[in-house]
Amino acid sequence: MIIQFLKLYRTKKYRGILPLVFFGALSLAYFGDVSQLKSASFSVFSQNCLTLGYGDADALEVKVDELDKIVSGYDLVVLQEVMRDPDNKSEVYEGLNPGEYDFFASELQGRSSSHKEAYVFLVGKEQLEVMSEVEVFNDGDGNFERPPAGILVRSGDKYTWVLDYHAYYGSTVSDRKNEVNRIPGVLDEFRIKSVGSTNPITTDRVLIAGDWNLSADTILNLDDFVESQHTYQALPTDPSTVSNQTGKLTDSSYDHFVWDSNELDLSSIQMVYPVEFEASCNLTDKYCQEYVDTVSDHIGVKAHVGY
Repeated sequence: MIIQFLKLYRTKKYRGILPLVFFGALSLAYFGDVSQLKSASFSVFSQNCLTLGYGDADALEVKVDELDKIVSGYDLVVLQEVMRDPDNKSEVYEGLNPGEYDFFASELQGRSSSHKEAYVFLVGKEQLEVMSEVEVFNDGDGNFERPPAGILVRSGDKYTWVLDYHAYYGSTVSDRKNEVNRIPGVLDEFRIKSVGSTNPITTDRVLIAGDWNLSADTILNLDDFVESQHTYQALPTDPSTVSNQTGKLTDSSYDHFVWDSNELDLSSIQMVYPVEFEASCNLTDKYCQEYVDTVSDHIGVKAHVGY
């Protein structure tokens, strides 16, 4: 092929187009149909679902229907407080597994109480390829009430661990800080985790999302975050992502993404007040009783993950 190219290249009339044809054919042979390659960027959405699975059947159906609308359109969705056993294919999982997503869930997590929840991942079929089963952090020392869990996804030629986490609330703020302070060690464990045997995959790209029960500034000022060799970021820093039972946003900002800015590029990070409730919510005063009654006392957060 190369010899034929050189012979034709000597002919003046072919010189303009031949390099394009040749290298196009070479790229197709080496990479395959490049039109089928997926972008390495993807969108992610995180939502605490407020004990999804509890309550009567009618309320559960309404809640699942509303959540299905809220999560639709993102490449990856991570959910906390899903209270149903994933082995029991209940209406919760069937309702949150529309045709655009593949569904993954951890076993129920929760060491010290009857409040046990699954970490749930909805993965867009068009943009992402899942490379692992759900991996729960091996918390042999029992430091976490609900050890974080994650999946390895591929977007384009990039691999990223995406972890889901619901921090321990505890009796005091110190209880929460003590647990969250151990998260840098968890992220380090996932950085060295390999997936596959023939061509093992490892990656430094690790993103953790969820309900931290602490503000972003508080997280970044914990000892293990400050002393880490990594440059951690925690966003969003909205004044609040949590409502009280009357629908008024409190001064608690708990829902965040945490990542090393040298490993991942995150943008468009913000909380998402669902469009479905704008007509019934006073967004000026951040008051929405209907949203709390129907969906959750937490506002979901979204981000765009780049190269």
